Amino acid sequence: MCVIAGDLIAETKAFRLCRLEGDILFFDYHDNIIIELEDIKEAFDLYVEHSNNCSFKVLLAFGQFSTMEVDTRKYAEDKSMPTLAQAVVLRNLAQRMLARFYQLLRKDKHPLKFARSTYEALIWLRSINSKDSCQSTEG
Repeated sequence: MCVIAGDLIAETKAFRLCRLEGDILFFDYHDNIIIELEDIKEAFDLYVEHSNNCSFKVLLAFGQFSTMEVDTRKYAEDKSMPTLAQAVVLRNLAQRMLARFYQLLRKDKHPLKFARSTYEALIWLRSINSKDSCQSTEG
């Protein structure tokens, strides 16, 4: 079950993936975990599989007291995700510090916003034009 109204697509040891509002994929990471390289690779694979070769918006919510291994962070910085926009919910100071480095070093050019709540992140994602997403190209 998703914490925000949406359809559960997958659940892994690190996160739940839900589809929200048609063009938003929500990666909801569990609390108190260390996110490993295999977890991030799995997230990228699931994004490709469930985005139907289209650009979706992505909402990432890191769990309370969860963190990322160094090689995992570097992989995420270098790996490109073809998305319209990405919002990341950060729940503690350590996550905000890592986010600063990610913001400076990331390769993607899509809009990125760091938020303190899923509500704030969703408001921002909804403001992004979805004209190029799958939803507007379907029947």
